[in-house]
Amino acid sequence: MQEILKKVFLDLGMPLDSYSPASGKIETVSVAPTPLTKDEWQEIRKVENPKMQELAGSLFYLPEDPDKYFLIIRATVVGTDRVSVVKLDYELRNPEYAAQGIFATRRAPPMAVQLGSMKIWAGVNDELKALGEAVRKRTEKDPELI
Repeated sequence: MQEILKKVFLDLGMPLDSYSPASGKIETVSVAPTPLTKDEWQEIRKVENPKMQELAGSLFYLPEDPDKYFLIIRATVVGTDRVSVVKLDYELRNPEYAAQGIFATRRAPPMAVQLGSMKIWAGVNDELKALGEAVRKRTEKDPELI
């Protein structure tokens, strides 16, 4: 599963920053909004900006062009060759803000996480299908899966 995830990340334009086969950890760093398109980012802004401003006021918003942010995705893969579990964590960083001592939230917008995750899992599914495999979801009758 680690090799599949590495390929999917690269295919989506997210270069690997670090990789540890022994621990199953893969970290990618890309300029936002990758793996999203600019159009997808604009749709996310329409949904997320009103929510952010309701909670925190007009000082907080998602910019029209997020290219000053870096998106970090950390994947952790655990399990065996037969059964793997993958955990994805998302983080946003803005080095310009950090240099000024401004430490805004590092959480990626929920809708962006959802859409990005869908793209990653679609890529994983495509790679597994090409190998003649399929993603299996846990069922009550399948105690082997977590």
